[in-house]
This record gives sequence, structure tokens and C-alpha cells, in this order.
Amino acid sequence: MPLSWKRTPSEIRLLQRAISHPDAADLSGLVEALDATVQNRLWAEQRARGKPFETFSEFVLAPSPAGLGVKSLKPMKFLRQLLIDAAYYEEWTELMERTLRLRGRPSKKPANGEGFARYYPYPESRNSRDYMLLQLKRGHPDEFVNLCRTKGSIREAAIKAGVIVSARTKTLRYGVCDIEAAKRLSETAKPKLLKQLFRELGVDAQCTFIKSLEAGLGPDLARRWRAHVLNQTVSH
Repeated sequence: MPLSWKRTPSEIRLLQRAISHPDAADLSGLVEALDATVQNRLWAEQRARGKPFETFSEFVLAPSPAGLGVKSLKPMKFLRQLLIDAAYYEEWTELMERTLRLRGRPSKKPANGEGFARYYPYPESRNSRDYMLLQLKRGHPDEFVNLCRTKGSIREAAIKAGVIVSARTKTLRYGVCDIEAAKRLSETAKPKLLKQLFRELGVDAQCTFIKSLEAGLGPDLARRWRAHVLNQTVSH
């Protein structure tokens, strides 16, 4: 065994072995190894050509024994799952940005000035966690920092920041009213809800609605209703 390999911490060696053979990887001990590598910054103690790594992504892409030697999509996806499952969102997003395929550039060719290929596909779905993390970091840095600190839900942070709209909000009429739920109310509850909505939405909305009924119920209903409401307001 080379001397440089012996000097590599056992946690990093475990990650290197798993990432080099992701299909046959033994998951036991990987979470602890990842925690030690990220939380204790073991990656920053590694050296390539005598120099310590400046970023986590640099460590991941560097060849072993100093780095993890991730050079293709399959091991990258394996590492991605480990990082996201452990809520290391900052580390994964940094790594994703560094390897993200540039649009219009062949995936197997290194970008100018870079010694590695950008092979990670750009997320197309707005509901993918990769998309949400990128948009949070680039457009809502405070929310991104808070998410990384609390290790909370990526989706909830994205909804809060307005990056995506929740599925429930999409089903609401005008974003506030669940028509299907209202239709399922009992026959005694429906008129109560209708009455409350009619009152709460104000006289202008009331008159616009009543105006739409005049074709069947007769003219001047909206004007008479407005006069009625105004008289009640004055009397009170």
C-alpha cells in the first residue's frame, strides 16, 4: 500500500471505495464517514501536490488518494444521494454548480480552464431538488443559508421563497378557495358559507354579482341592493 494511501483518513478511504464501485457499495459506516469528512473538515486536511484543498468540490473531483476521484455521472449520483440524505445541501449545491453541464457544450469536453468535464445534467423539472437548491442559492441566498443551517425540507424552503408553488395552492380557485371541498359540505353548511363570503367580500363585489342576476330576476337589483346596504350603514 502506498505511503500516501496510508496517510489518508480511514473515513475518506471508505468513501473512496464506495464511490469507486457504487453498484456494489456497502452502505454500512458510510453515513459516519461522510459526517466525519464534512463536519470535521477532513477534506480540508487533504493535500494535492502539496497544497490543501480550498473547497469541498475540489476535494471530490481530485483523484485519490487525496480526493474522492469522482469523474463520471454514476458515482456523482451516488454521492449526491448520500449528501442530500444527510442534509449537506451546501456541499452538494457547490459540487453540482461546479460540474453542471454548460448548455450548448458537449458533456465530455472540459470547459476552458478546467481540468474536468462538466457532466452533471442541468435540472429541467422545477420540482426536482437540484432545481430548487440552485434557485434558492442564486435567487434567495438568505433562505438557502437558513435551509443549510436548519437541515430542513428543501421543498418547504422553496415554497416559502416562492421558487415553486405548492400543489395545494394550484388547486385553489384564485389561489384561496377550495371549490371541490366547498362542494362536499353539507346542504346546511353550504348556504352559511355562501352568506359569509357574500358579506365579507364587500358591497362592490356584491353588486357586481347581483348585476349578473338581473337578466333573470329583473332590472335594478344591484342599485337597490347598494342603496339598502348604504341605508343600513347610515342607520347603524
